[in-house]
Amino acid sequence: MSDYAVSTGSRIKQLLSEIGESLLEDGAAVKKEGGLFGNKAVYIPDRSYKDALAGIMKAEVAKDEISPHDISLVYILSKTKNLNQYLSKHEFDDLKAKLKEMKKNPQNKQLGDMINYVVDLTTMLMACILIVTSVN
Repeated sequence: MSDYAVSTGSRIKQLLSEIGESLLEDGAAVKKEGGLFGNKAVYIPDRSYKDALAGIMKAEVAKDEISPHDISLVYILSKTKNLNQYLSKHEFDDLKAKLKEMKKNPQNKQLGDMINYVVDLTTMLMACILIVTSVN
């Protein structure tokens, strides 16, 4: 991610295209034309796929014990505000409590450090994208 965070132009476009094509193959997105002049490929998430995925994540949050893989994904989605629209206030409060417990557990220190690192990189990537798009 750090390579792409400082990338301008072609590398980030290639990454977005590869992710979009992967989502297209999985049926998670549809390909359309967009952009300022309508000549750029854009990938629009399929609503039913997104809702089904959100349902799976809600079920994971409701469990007493969440796997490290799922807690990492849920934490990143939570920090980037991409999970908020799918959780009720009660579910979100439960999630926050579980994340707090996870961070307190010494066995999860490495997981917590990794999650914070990914969140920091994501924040840096988003800031770089904003800077690049505002310059162009």
